Amino acid sequence: MSDKEDIRQLTLEELTEKLVALGEKPYRAKQIHEWLWKKEQLALMI
Repeated sequence: MSDKEDIRQLTLEELTEKLVALGEKPYRAKQIHEWLWKKEQLALMI
């Protein structure tokens, strides 16, 4: 079983590095990072 990493704990730079290593464009990291934080903020408001 592989250890899963909680991407919410990564900085934007760390997330960018990981996604680029997987062949994704760097802007995807910003999209994911912003989406995660917006979702987190909404969850705290509920």
